[in-house]
Amino acid sequence: MTLQERTERVWELSSAAVAPLGLEVPDVVITPAGKRSVVRVLVEPALPVDDAGDTVVEPITLDQVAEATDLVSTGIDADDPFGEQPYTLEVSSPGVDRPLTSLEHFRRAVGRRVEFRPLEGEPFTERITRVAEEQIVLEDGRALSLAEAGTGQVQVEFRR
Repeated sequence: MTLQERTERVWELSSAAVAPLGLEVPDVVITPAGKRSVVRVLVEPALPVDDAGDTVVEPITLDQVAEATDLVSTGIDADDPFGEQPYTLEVSSPGVDRPLTSLEHFRRAVGRRVEFRPLEGEPFTERITRVAEEQIVLEDGRALSLAEAGTGQVQVEFRR
């Protein structure tokens, strides 16, 4: 099995394992480390299906990460995509340092302050109130397309 096939298989197994928890897997990275592999599985809450794009998506909790780790580990062990090769499993969330580069990323940041780095103009910080119909709507009333928004970075707030 190639590295790409193994990565795809781990993604399938992980996605199926965490779906009952209301989580999804945005990324799986497998890195060779000597005789073993390090398997990094990122998990995050699934986006609401039928809403206006303004529902706040709560961050994943440590308890959810622990439960996801158990389920992913069980799924991988049952399918055995690594055969006899040892591996280390790491399950975590993408974290607030993940750059926001897609509408889905910005959708997950609804209700949060985000530093925008547009392709044209100066960076600015504003709270996202809604992401719908290919538009990122800000608290000040502006609506930006993904191209206008550029990239973003969630700003950590200790108090709102």
